[in-house]
Amino acid sequence: MVQRSADVAILGGGLVGCFAAYYLRRRGQSVLVIERGAVCAAASGTNFGNLRLQGHHPAEYPLALRAQAIWEELAALSGEDCALRASGHLYLGLAGRDQHKLESIAQEANAAGLGVDLLDGNAVRRRWPMTNAGPPSWRPGRGRCRGRGRSWSSPRTGRRRRSPSGRLARCR
Repeated sequence: MVQRSADVAILGGGLVGCFAAYYLRRRGQSVLVIERGAVCAAASGTNFGNLRLQGHHPAEYPLALRAQAIWEELAALSGEDCALRASGHLYLGLAGRDQHKLESIAQEANAAGLGVDLLDGNAVRRRWPMTNAGPPSWRPGRGRCRGRGRSWSSPRTGRRRRSPSGRLARCR
């Protein structure tokens, strides 16, 4: 059995574990990431990759904005294309009764500084002619990150040491 010591041990080498390790290392902590499979290959590497800001509880907006800023810095931190594509995020109302909910979402998001536009059905059909929807809210500049694209860069933000099995053992 291999014995290792570190200031912090993190169970799980997904996005959260790798980012936690990265920021702990930036604060001078030694970190051991323990992952049973390939780093960022489970849910972190295979999910849809939707990076949305609107639709959160208003108390979560400051954290969501900070997380978005980190995603936007990730390519510079890792030195790699992280497949982040700022294509925007659209919430559609499928019926007139959805108008109030979308207005509330847009109002709360704008109060937190997200910059959400509330569009009418005609504006939506002009921009996306294939839709036949009611009132949407639109957040430009946000989008998605392909799972496989981001899964390689997260652990690379720190120096890696591989265990005998080939898995990430420690972020320095």
